[in-house]
Amino acid sequence: MEAKDRHLKAFFDELVLSANLSQKKHESYPKIMSQLLLICYILCDICNKFIINVKHNLALYLDSTDTDNSTINALAELGIISMSQTVWHKKKEISESHMDTINNHLEKYHETSMVLNIDDYYNIYTNHVPKSSKMLTLTHMATILLNLINATLPIPINFNNISIHNPKLVNADSLKVDLENRFIELLEMPFNE
Repeated sequence: MEAKDRHLKAFFDELVLSANLSQKKHESYPKIMSQLLLICYILCDICNKFIINVKHNLALYLDSTDTDNSTINALAELGIISMSQTVWHKKKEISESHMDTINNHLEKYHETSMVLNIDDYYNIYTNHVPKSSKMLTLTHMATILLNLINATLPIPINFNNISIHNPKLVNADSLKVDLENRFIELLEMPFNE
């Protein structure tokens, strides 16, 4: 190792000096040296942890910019970033943990939470550069989970003697019907018509 990196020799010498071997019994040298070796392993592991995080983050960034998987894998073969399969697993892990976090939050604060759908839905037909013969449909809908007011329950509002508050918090079936019947037809019209 010292032949590959000349700075390591000085580091190892300092590490041995810091053990203050001259003040120790000769019989304890092997134990001290094994402890120093353990310290070196821990330092290497810490360094690897941060390097791996940087590689993962860079690969996630490249994936988010629609970099082709073959490019990501080529850079991974050079040791610069993580493989595209690792990126896929990391994105899946992030997605699953995010869903669990939101679900737990909604369960915990179902009495006082509100979900707000922003009218930010758009539908873009675009050519995907690597496969220019195939039309892909990109869709987006913004949803915001509002901050909670824990001190009070929602203001009771009734319309025709029926509470407007949904006891299910979010009724997915009702949302789907409303989206299909009321909004999608309007949203399918191009902006320039």
